[in-house]
Amino acid sequence: MLYDVFNRHDVEYSPDLPEDERRSYVRQLVTRVFECLGVTDANALAEVHSSSVWQVLGPASLCVFPETRTVLAALRADEYPIALVSNWQRGLGHFCSELGLADAFDHVIASAELEVAKPDRRIFEEACARLGTRPDRVLHVGDTLTDDYEGGREAGLQAILLHRGPEPPPAGVETIANLNQLLPRLDAS
Repeated sequence: MLYDVFNRHDVEYSPDLPEDERRSYVRQLVTRVFECLGVTDANALAEVHSSSVWQVLGPASLCVFPETRTVLAALRADEYPIALVSNWQRGLGHFCSELGLADAFDHVIASAELEVAKPDRRIFEEACARLGTRPDRVLHVGDTLTDDYEGGREAGLQAILLHRGPEPPPAGVETIANLNQLLPRLDAS
């Protein structure tokens, strides 16, 4: 449903819109949410609840882990090209802007915009094409075994699973517990 609701987010919305236009856009988005859910009088209820629903669906609902900004800045300082590849609805670049992360990435690729999702190799191939490099020269770091680790490896990328959970990591899978552990691995290679 969110892919449908955010279908035009990348072209209709911008973090740089004037506040009244942003509020209008969010009301329209929340109206679409309510209509998808079959809520009676969706437009009137969106007027009342748009701010609260945006807190749940918008960038404020996301958690940026504490080490993320530092690690991305270190990678940027070392001149690594960086692509964000996510199974996400349209407008992921806007979310990155609002979270203060846009400058960390050379490319932001959302599955809805490409119309193909991880673990499909085509999304990884697109990332490699945008980065201008071969798959075997790319290290993909992701937090799902199938979509990220296995999908990346099947597309010919090097892969590391970001495994933050308390349970043991999968056997035979290269893992890191947080992004800080990525930097020493890159320095060693």
